[in-house]
Amino acid sequence: MNEHKTQDSIENATHHAKKSANKLEDYLLNLFEKAPHLPKELKDLLIIITPWLALVFGALGILASLGGGTISALLAIPTLGLSLPFLVSFLFAFASSVLAIMAFTGLKDNKKSGWDKLFLSQIVSILGSAVIIFLGGFSVGTILGALISFYLMFEIRSHYK
Repeated sequence: MNEHKTQDSIENATHHAKKSANKLEDYLLNLFEKAPHLPKELKDLLIIITPWLALVFGALGILASLGGGTISALLAIPTLGLSLPFLVSFLFAFASSVLAIMAFTGLKDNKKSGWDKLFLSQIVSILGSAVIIFLGGFSVGTILGALISFYLMFEIRSHYK
């Protein structure tokens, strides 16, 4: 019985997460449609290199998050959990990196599902950054980086079917 409730809860949470991501995608699409657009040649270049960037930075992100996450986990014990928030942010970084790698094939095959995974990767990355911002590590670079990433992603979004 509990197993059934757990499955229903997971499905319900997944449904709400997808619905929220779709709302955010629609909002950002509307926002970036009004922005100046890149030349076609640059968009074509982005379409070619995006899968490879997702793969490379996804792999690097996994390596970095495993290293940083391990250090944070080891430090959490002697520091009475003070590094625990950083461990949580490394978990977000790991999840974001895995999603970026999962996006590779879809992006390479020009599928919207690949773009969607990359979009989710960016959302998860921003949520991880929010943990650090919440701890007082506010960075204009985080916000600027997110805006640039989303801008570039939405410039090539229409290519993926």
